[in-house]
Amino acid sequence: MDEKYTPYNHKGTKIDGVEPKHRGTPATKRGLSNQQVCIITAIQRFGHTIARTLNYGKPSSLDLLRFGECLESKSFVMLDGSNSYNELFRK
Repeated sequence: MDEKYTPYNHKGTKIDGVEPKHRGTPATKRGLSNQQVCIITAIQRFGHTIARTLNYGKPSSLDLLRFGECLESKSFVMLDGSNSYNELFRK
């Protein structure tokens, strides 16, 4: 399991008061912020993948608990060491 952060955009939607963002332009805020969407992914041994968008910025343990509903109870999981995952596997 791992998370990926991509800049948020409103492709095809015009919103009053929001400047359009063109392809390839970086976010205006540095680091993880509310301008980045968190996409968490998991890959099973035989190639089946699960990907879900959770929230903006770093995922909380409650967000990961919602993602954990699609995992079986006796799954073997490899992680990158983020502390947010601790609540998911505490059971």
